[in-house]
Amino acid sequence: MTNNQNNCDPHMNSSAKVYIIVALTFILLLLAYYLPPIAIGGYSLRQVDVLSDIAPAAPSKPAATTPAPPRAEPQRKPWKEEWPAGVVPITDYGEDSTQGMNHFYSLLLDKKLDRPVRIAYYSDSFVEGDIMLADLRHLLQAEFGGQGVGWVDMMPGFNDQRLTVQEKTSGWTRHAVVDKKDFKSSLMGPSQAYYTLAAGTASTSVYNVGAKQYASQWERTTVYLKAPRGAQVSVEGAGSSRLNASPRVQEATFAAGRDGRARVQVSTTVGSVTAFGMALEGRRGVVLDNLGMRGIPGFTVADIPDDNLADFARLRPCDLVVLQFGLNALETCKSDKFCKHYMAYFKRAIAKFRRHYPGVSILIVGVSDAQQRSAGGLRTMPQVAKLTAYQQQLAASEKAAFISMQALMGGEGSMQRYVAKGWAEKDYKHINYRGGAAVARNFYMSIKGGLDNYRRKKTAGY
Repeated sequence: MTNNQNNCDPHMNSSAKVYIIVALTFILLLLAYYLPPIAIGGYSLRQVDVLSDIAPAAPSKPAATTPAPPRAEPQRKPWKEEWPAGVVPITDYGEDSTQGMNHFYSLLLDKKLDRPVRIAYYSDSFVEGDIMLADLRHLLQAEFGGQGVGWVDMMPGFNDQRLTVQEKTSGWTRHAVVDKKDFKSSLMGPSQAYYTLAAGTASTSVYNVGAKQYASQWERTTVYLKAPRGAQVSVEGAGSSRLNASPRVQEATFAAGRDGRARVQVSTTVGSVTAFGMALEGRRGVVLDNLGMRGIPGFTVADIPDDNLADFARLRPCDLVVLQFGLNALETCKSDKFCKHYMAYFKRAIAKFRRHYPGVSILIVGVSDAQQRSAGGLRTMPQVAKLTAYQQQLAASEKAAFISMQALMGGEGSMQRYVAKGWAEKDYKHINYRGGAAVARNFYMSIKGGLDNYRRKKTAGY
């Protein structure tokens, strides 16, 4: 028997080898598809894909798109105020509609407002007897309407020689912040004073002296007092009103003053009464209250009791608070330490007014020009510039408004010119009624200029 079974056919062995080589090659090529990209000499080799001709085409990816840049809103140019030549600008540091002078300006333009626009002017002897304020009030009321002098204390004192109204009183006991005894700051009203009646009857008669047209008559006489055990209030010829017992400030309003006079009587038979004053005003227009006090630097404005101020805010809203002080602090305002300490009191006062009168406008008025004698003659006191700078910084930090009284008077050295014209006293610190009239005209033009800027700004959409 032959041994053929042990010897394979050579043709069959050759075919098998070919198939094995092809299969191995195919497998290697398939594995090569999964190799990472290979680069030689900076050139990337093409990926091996033996199935590319028979594999279904992969769905094409949408082409990447670059998003359009966001549309830029047109940039508005910063608002630029315009002030007429010769008009002293009111620098407004308020940043929105609730700060600076915006609230006050908006109400001056509000034809639907059903109450007066009220200004509370806090100052020192610069405005004693309605100096400057009588004329400023007259100009504002001529432009925007309004009647009466506004606030009048229950007894004459600081304003006992007003150009506008005079008073006669009986039965009251006066307590003011400048009094050294029998004064309690926890009891004072917005004018930094209060008046007491232990029992019986007290009266205050007020009558115009005809110096200013719009202040010589008024539509309403309103009395403000506290009567813990109740009280009877009457105005001659206008009736009477019974106030119930209450620890809070109350008001009694009468249609009296059209003839330029009003006689108020307050009576109590049980307990005491603490009165603050009365308001002589019209139903609309502008009311300017003179809340000045002779001899004070202004520290005590911040001490007006919160409960009393809250009651007055409820009964008699205020729209612009003006703070003009410094005349009685010039001699001591020589160091930065004192000036910073001084400004801290006004920061407290501003915070208090804003707390009780939301949105109220605040205007800081820089100290007036004041002169002293030196070896070279009369010179403006160097403290004027220093204090004015601190007052302007105060306005900026508190987002209030600022105007320079020295600038309203005509700048440095203006007091000497006022004295030469007979517009100021020879102490070179206090103006008189003629000087006050000149300053009032300038002040009025500044308010008008500020209002015009406000109107144009709103029209332009700012």
